[in-house]
This record gives sequence, structure tokens and C-alpha cells, in this order.
Amino acid sequence: MNGEDLHIIKNVGEWFTQDTLSQIWRSGKITHVDKVVCGSGATTAFLNLKPSNGKVNVLIVPNVNIAKSKEKAYRCGDFSHTGLSMNFIYQGSSSKNVYDHDILVVVIDSFFNIKALREKQIQFDKILVDEFHSCEYQSSFRKSLHEFERRMRPFTEVADVATITASPNMFSPIDIRVQMEFVPRQTIHLSEDFDETLYRISKLLKEGAKVAMFTNSTT
Repeated sequence: MNGEDLHIIKNVGEWFTQDTLSQIWRSGKITHVDKVVCGSGATTAFLNLKPSNGKVNVLIVPNVNIAKSKEKAYRCGDFSHTGLSMNFIYQGSSSKNVYDHDILVVVIDSFFNIKALREKQIQFDKILVDEFHSCEYQSSFRKSLHEFERRMRPFTEVADVATITASPNMFSPIDIRVQMEFVPRQTIHLSEDFDETLYRISKLLKEGAKVAMFTNSTT
């Protein structure tokens, strides 16, 4: 997507708002959203969104761990204030029921394996594909992700469909970029001293900092 076609949404506040969420949908097409900041609360905002009467919202996630983390938050009451009924569907989940719920959180493999979802036998309102960059690069070795976008395109006839990631792959299409009002500060250290780097990381971890380390070393 070239710069002239890229739409910028300015998010007011620290967390992804319902107002921002309402602006990412485009009728009849899949919109690709770059949320820029990890952990900004985009999927949480979606799980707080009430679908239209008689319809269901679907959050598609790339793996079981994400589905289980959302399920744990739901079971702990993090979404109790919404009054929305949710079900979490993945290999090994206790229920595959896609009816009688306001929101479904579904691992992508299960989404295409369940006939009622695959054949659009329920009424969809909005479908959000989380961590879309994972769907793209894992398509090389996960059969369920082959031609994912082509397989999702028919759903735009019955629902609003969007993908979202904070880490879009190079040359991947982006329709919307979200500019967060608050962006967490990050410090980058470059070093050729491995021992000094390990000492610094140990010190930062003891101080409660979140640290990512990148190295070319094979040992």
C-alpha cells in the first residue's frame, strides 16, 4: 500500500480505544491494520465490543497459547463488566459450540475445520485476525494458512473483516496505521562485549525491566 492510500488513525489515550476500533472496518474488503505498538490493548478492545443483535464477533488467533491466555482472562472475570458470553475454540478445548455466544476466540486451524464457521452458518458481525504477520510467515509450513487471505475474502460479503499486527512483514499490505498518543520508551544498547552485555541484562532483569537480546553469536 503506497503512502497516498495509507489511512492514519490517531488514538487518544494510552490504550486502544473503541473509537479507534470503530474506524478500522471497511465494508466489502479485508483491511490490514498496523497498530504499531505491541500490548496497546487492541484485542482487549475487540473483546469488549458488543456485536449487533443476533450476530457474533470472532477473534481469530494464530496459536493455542494466545487463545488460552484470552480464555484465562475471561475465566478470571476480566470481561465480566461487558456481560458478553465468550467461547474459546482450539484443539483440546472443552467446547466447540459456536452458537449462543456473543464472541468467539478461535485458533485459525479450528476456524476452517468447523463447518458452521467455514460455511458461514452463523451470522457474523465482525472478524478480527490477530497477529497477522504470524499467519503470513507460518503459511510456508502450516497447511491451514495456505492462501489464507483468499479463503477469508468470501467472509467480507457477510461481515466486516480486518487483520491487525504491530509487526507487519516487509512488503505486506497496510491500509491503516494507528498512531498511539503514548508510545513506551525503549532503550537500545549496542555492544561487542558479551560478558558486559550479560551483566547489564542481569542487572536490568533484577530491576524488573523487560529485556530482549539479539546476537549473531552461535555459542
